[in-house]
Amino acid sequence: MNKVRIEMADNQEEDYQARVRHDLKNKIQIIQGYLELTEDMDLPEEAEELISKSANAVEESKDLLAEWKRIQLREESE
Repeated sequence: MNKVRIEMADNQEEDYQARVRHDLKNKIQIIQGYLELTEDMDLPEEAEELISKSANAVEESKDLLAEWKRIQLREESE
């Protein structure tokens, strides 16, 4: 009985993590889309630098989510 409960809890945790990753990825894609819209705007250099830093942070966030998924998949296969 305990083994079944542990497996159920593990599955719930995996599902929760997958949903959180999915939701975060969606939010990141929205941010990325808005940042891309600014590419055709005539903005001051200072604003372009801030947008560039934001775009870099978006890419780093996407990398972190991908790494989180790789870790979870590795743990599931063990």
